[in-house]
Formats: sequence, structure tokens, C-alpha cells
Amino acid sequence: FGLSTYLPLLLQSQFQLDLARTALLATPTLIGVAIGSVVGGIVAERRDTTHIAWLAVLSGLLFAWMPIATVAAAGSAIAAAGVGIGLPSQLIAVERIATTAHASKAGGTIQGARNIGGALGVALLGIPLQLGATSETGAQYAFAMMLGLACLVSLAGLVARKRQRDG
Repeated sequence: FGLSTYLPLLLQSQFQLDLARTALLATPTLIGVAIGSVVGGIVAERRDTTHIAWLAVLSGLLFAWMPIATVAAAGSAIAAAGVGIGLPSQLIAVERIATTAHASKAGGTIQGARNIGGALGVALLGIPLQLGATSETGAQYAFAMMLGLACLVSLAGLVARKRQRDG
């Protein structure tokens, strides 16, 4: 949600692109989630894609931080694909824990959490804009926060994985 909301702002404010070029460069980000979800769904039947997904999100956000519009847009698309790749694994993990009688509730809970998290995330990432920051500063803050959170979650995942192996 944050990528699709703040990428157009970044492209228009930092790179001074018009609406048509912004839409052209932002479209792969929206398609990235869909393609990532399909790939994630196929792969998630055989293995957990969480780590691959976070690697894609992290690397994509690093590219999105670059000062070249096409590279930033490609990075956002990679990050969005990473989000899509991770979604099926999350759903499968929750449904495996839930009993058969509660699988649909578990799936609905995941979808609800995604929607609520996206709405809250977009609002929180927009705080600088609400406090009067310029569009460019607000967009840069949003991408910096997304990158920082992706780093933290990736690090936490690596620590958890190491503990599983050791323990």
C-alpha cells in the first residue's frame, strides 16, 4: 500500500515527472504484487517463501532509493513483487495452524490485517506531509521508513531462523 501510494508522489516531486509518465512508471509496481502473488502461490506449496519475499522487498526498496526515476520505479516493482510472493506463505501458515472448521476465519483475518495495516501504514508514512513537509521530503521519508522497517523485519527473521536451527 505504501509503495503504490508514495511512488507517484516521489516520481512527481523528486523527478518532476508529469502525470502520464508517472502513471507509466508506477504501473509495474501494481502489477508486481499480482505477479508476485501468483509466483508465491505456486512456490509456497513446496516451500516457505517468507525469506525470499523479504529479500525481494529489501532489495527493491534499496533500488527505489536511487536518484534515477526508472530505477526507483523498477525497485518499487521488485519490492511489490516481494510483497506478493510473501502473501501466500503467510496465508498457508495461518491456515495450517487453524483447524479445518476455522480456516476461512483465519484467511479472513489475514486479509483484514493486511487492509488495516495498509491503511494505518499509509497514514503513518504521511505524517510529515500532514505536518507541512514538502512532497519530496514526505516521499523520501516514506521510502526511508519502508526501507528501515524492511531491514528490521529481515533482521528479525534471520535471528528467528538462526534460533530455530540452533534450538
